[in-house]
Amino acid sequence: MIFKNCFVAGLLLMSWCACAQAGDIDEARKLPGAGQIAGQETEWISYRNAYKQMILFEKYGKPKQFLQNRFQLVPTQHGEQMDDVRLTLVSQSLRLKLPVDPVGRALFPLLKSAYDENAELRLNRPAGTFVFRSRVSVTPRADGVYDVADLKMACDQLKDFLRFTGDTVAAAKKCIGLEFVFAKKDLDSVIAFKNAENSRQALPESKGDDTDTLLPENLKSFLFRFSDWP
Repeated sequence: MIFKNCFVAGLLLMSWCACAQAGDIDEARKLPGAGQIAGQETEWISYRNAYKQMILFEKYGKPKQFLQNRFQLVPTQHGEQMDDVRLTLVSQSLRLKLPVDPVGRALFPLLKSAYDENAELRLNRPAGTFVFRSRVSVTPRADGVYDVADLKMACDQLKDFLRFTGDTVAAAKKCIGLEFVFAKKDLDSVIAFKNAENSRQALPESKGDDTDTLLPENLKSFLFRFSDWP
């Protein structure tokens, strides 16, 4: 699941992303680190730099039951393919492949040995084609059903976490909605809102120009604004 800030009409739009019926709300923090490895201009990041960002979520002690944290690769240009993207953690004593999902997310291992050895996270892409981010997202539900009240609470939990990280500007904004993201090959994927009378209505697919999200071409998105679905 991806968690990212989308600014719509000057307000914070929390993103709820779902891939193969997995949902997310995202707050993204860009991490530094492309450079040269063994004479090749290759995308990479220092494990220590990433660790310092990712460990903040583990140390956060307030309620976060609706949230999860992931390491994410985000393309800098449209059309970048994710199918053969490979992320590898490399240090003096280990070489660990980190599986990347269709949205570019990977589980980040918190390893003391990798930190002590100043490991590198290497991507099989040229420098400048991806940026690395920390993504705080809504934890997916196996049944694919999310209560709107829970999603609003997830937004509140995210804003509290942003204050903890020192991002008071983003934390002060209002959460007005979410974004659902699916793989385009999942032709049957639908986001529907069900009201108190059990009436269902499908959300229209986003045109792609109403958020600042740069999605890979294999994904499609649906916006859910709280004010549109009372």
